[in-house]
Amino acid sequence: MNFDDLPAAGFPVETVDILGDDGLDDPQFFQTTILPYLKNKKDKTFLDRYLLGDTVQPEGEITPLNHPKGDIRDPNARIWPFKVHLAVQPYDAQYNYLMQPVTAGQGGFWREFDWDQALRLGAEVTGMDYIGEYGFAATAMYWPQTHMVAPKEQALQCKSCHCEQGCIDWESIGYPGDPMKWGGRQVAGANGEAAR
Repeated sequence: MNFDDLPAAGFPVETVDILGDDGLDDPQFFQTTILPYLKNKKDKTFLDRYLLGDTVQPEGEITPLNHPKGDIRDPNARIWPFKVHLAVQPYDAQYNYLMQPVTAGQGGFWREFDWDQALRLGAEVTGMDYIGEYGFAATAMYWPQTHMVAPKEQALQCKSCHCEQGCIDWESIGYPGDPMKWGGRQVAGANGEAAR
């Protein structure tokens, strides 16, 4: 397989677009590094992500921008720390998708404080249709904690989560209780009850 075969092999077009032509410069690097990485990402992504043009959730619901995937019934799933950034973002009221406003420079929101103008300018940049009516949608962005992590001397220990006082509400995340007390998270059947 080479760079040009990626779309036919089921890799999303945006993956190919992101790579650009750089992958063609060094075929060996592409075969030994980029392609295995893409195959792994294609089959084992851990986040669903919002793409430009996807619709937002109805009013009153939160649109996840990059919702973590994983399930207690997946033996390969792991608990992973996230910071959740909650916000409201402008969306086109007819097309029901998030808009990218121009925020800086001539006509930008932080200069003019005019959402309609900032969204019109953003629509010109992105090529998205903008009807001229907008609302604000609640969004959630999950930031995996691979940076901004405490120094190793302050790292969490087992008892930080598995404590007598119930530091974590295990039932709210799908466990029948603290997995250290009942021996793991092996799940029997579709009803979600853990094997003991």
